[in-house]
Amino acid sequence: MRRMSGLLVAFGLLFICAVGYLSAVGYKPADRTKEFIPSPAKAERAIEAVMEAWRNGDPVGIVEGTVSPVVHVIDSHRKAGQVLDDFEVLGEVPGNAPRCFAVKAVLSNPDKQVKLRYVVVGIDPLWVFRHEDYDLLSHWEHRMEPSESAESTEK
Repeated sequence: MRRMSGLLVAFGLLFICAVGYLSAVGYKPADRTKEFIPSPAKAERAIEAVMEAWRNGDPVGIVEGTVSPVVHVIDSHRKAGQVLDDFEVLGEVPGNAPRCFAVKAVLSNPDKQVKLRYVVVGIDPLWVFRHEDYDLLSHWEHRMEPSESAESTEK
């Protein structure tokens, strides 16, 4: 038993010395998050592909025709039946992620002109999130759809 506690103390001291040495020489663990941030040009092309697909009436999900990288779009804020008539990518803007872009969208059914923000992450595949969806995801939340029982009590 004494021998076991002596070994534990020796290993503990060895661990403390190793951590102290690594700190002294400036060792820092690798931060690999930058590897998953697309270039601004690649991110903008992905947003253009997403907006073109929406204008063509394609649903959210994998953007048809995108290969290497494949582009996925997450946008739970699109209204059923609403049509994207035109868009303009305005450029990179601040947001809760390294690659955020503003887009001016002209919608019909109902008619309105809005500015939207999108987040692009990944390398292959590229994931394009509506900024609101990205915020929900980063906080482990999701949109709550009203249940049938809640709808019946509201009437």
